[in-house]
Amino acid sequence: MEPAVLTSCHGADGIIGTGPLNPAKETTFEFLTTLFAEVASLFEEKMFMVGGDEVNFGCWQSNPEVVAFAGSKGWGNSTAGMKQLESYCALIYAMLCYSTCQPARLPMCFGVTCLRLMCSAAAACAMRWRPR
Repeated sequence: MEPAVLTSCHGADGIIGTGPLNPAKETTFEFLTTLFAEVASLFEEKMFMVGGDEVNFGCWQSNPEVVAFAGSKGWGNSTAGMKQLESYCALIYAMLCYSTCQPARLPMCFGVTCLRLMCSAAAACAMRWRPR
């Protein structure tokens, strides 16, 4: 994957690796637009899993660029703020898929991320079964 779209994870000694997609960079969404269009051209399925769940919040919280981006949206750097950022990303991913996948696909998201999006008309929800 193009490193320019990944989040640099920071530790006490500087960058310690890469993590999830970086929502603070416009190049991330440009990359996804191209990726979604290419994948849609290869497969005929009517649904398209856009992902966006199970993000490593620790990496996002360590990255000054992502922290500043979340702050600019009013979400902050707490776990709750990162969950808001995760939901924002899933919504953007779904919108990119819906607008670029030809023929049109129904974007999907999973579980809590999808619930936070309120299961918009453009996205289907798949809930994971969890035993109590």
